[in-house]
Amino acid sequence: AYHIGAMDWQPNIEAMDWMQKEIVPEILKQVPNFQLHFAGRNMPSKFLPSQQTSFCCKGEVANAAEFIANKKVLIVPLKAASGIRIKTLEAMAAGKIVISTDIGMQGIEATDKIHYLRANIAQEFANAILWMEQNPTLATQLKLAAQNFIKTNYSQPALMLRLVNFIENL
Repeated sequence: AYHIGAMDWQPNIEAMDWMQKEIVPEILKQVPNFQLHFAGRNMPSKFLPSQQTSFCCKGEVANAAEFIANKKVLIVPLKAASGIRIKTLEAMAAGKIVISTDIGMQGIEATDKIHYLRANIAQEFANAILWMEQNPTLATQLKLAAQNFIKTNYSQPALMLRLVNFIENL
């Protein structure tokens, strides 16, 4: 699993604090080999590389695409913020499973358990990771549905059509 984002943005700092203190320990109770890899520019020193194998801070990475290439799950533990989450849209388009809070999905009209997995408390994140481990076929269906959702709703042709329709209705 992974998270990537600007670490000079307070909601990301708060999210990683929550991830380290509550979410990862809860996941480890059910999935002992779980690892979260996270990266971002302007990484606070409190997160920089440590001996923890389950909470792996990479600091700033030279190539975000390389960092996420072999990862299957994007974790979005945001408790505050606004706007559309570009990293979430990119992850869904790339065939990654997204586990996110409601706030982390604001602005994205995806449906829980169809396009992503909703988790608003630590136990729900743990349940989502365990569900993926126990249901690989359903997890694959979820990520394929998310990819199709992005293609249908957020691809350039889809957005252009929405823009044309909006303009025509003015």
